[in-house]
Amino acid sequence: MERLLCYMSSAHMHCREDWIACLDHAKRMGFDGVELFSEENGVNFADMPEARCMEIARHAKSLGIRIAAHPWVQWDCLPDGELEGRFRGLIARCIRMGIREVNMHLHFLANRAQGMARALNATDACMDLMEQADLLLLYENVPEHGNRELGSEIADFDSLFRHYGPGSKVMMNVDTGHAHIMHQIAPLCEDFGAYWKYTHINDNDGLNDLHLAPGCGTLDIDAVAHAARRANYTGILTMEYGETGLRTGVPATADAYARAGYELARLNDETLAKCP
Repeated sequence: MERLLCYMSSAHMHCREDWIACLDHAKRMGFDGVELFSEENGVNFADMPEARCMEIARHAKSLGIRIAAHPWVQWDCLPDGELEGRFRGLIARCIRMGIREVNMHLHFLANRAQGMARALNATDACMDLMEQADLLLLYENVPEHGNRELGSEIADFDSLFRHYGPGSKVMMNVDTGHAHIMHQIAPLCEDFGAYWKYTHINDNDGLNDLHLAPGCGTLDIDAVAHAARRANYTGILTMEYGETGLRTGVPATADAYARAGYELARLNDETLAKCP
């Protein structure tokens, strides 16, 4: 069976305010990596002191655990030139830390009125850095939130991937919970399978972004796993739900993916049983 790497989202760990503690805890549980989400102890990743970033990177390397980044910024209000500079600075920071997967939302860069061209231009301005460092920039599908935010519609990804070909460093993160709400599991996975390199695993009731463990909502996790197989998926699975759900959510995910011909990381059952 093909083995997929499994990460845990720092935002859903009990020690989320201390990213080094998150790395230690994820390592004990048996995860391959940690996705560093948004901020540590109230400090946004984009504004974090360089010394702290490098301390986190060194600790991850000492543990032999990978780190991905999920910055949470709202840069649609910035002038175009400043946006490009801030985005390049963020990508350069990730490269210095040894991060090779950066998960972003299109609406961080541009709102619907500004249009996709602004997000594409800002991304183009970082392309040389990403190519030199072999870094993947992954744009995530999002719910529309009543605002038709960029990244909420299939047409947005059609525009994105008409601009960037399959060999580009710009790829797609499928958030299963968001796709479930928007009824987009099939079209995202089937229409853009060549670009699908990362997955946020979480469940919900089909209406609200609840970040439940698979099996605790109405998402068909088997359908996701089999869509991955049809797309020849070889990317990362990030558990994006609370630690208490890992006891049931990880086995449910592993079983579904096994039925689709995949093997996931073998997690430490004893440590998982002690999750708060």
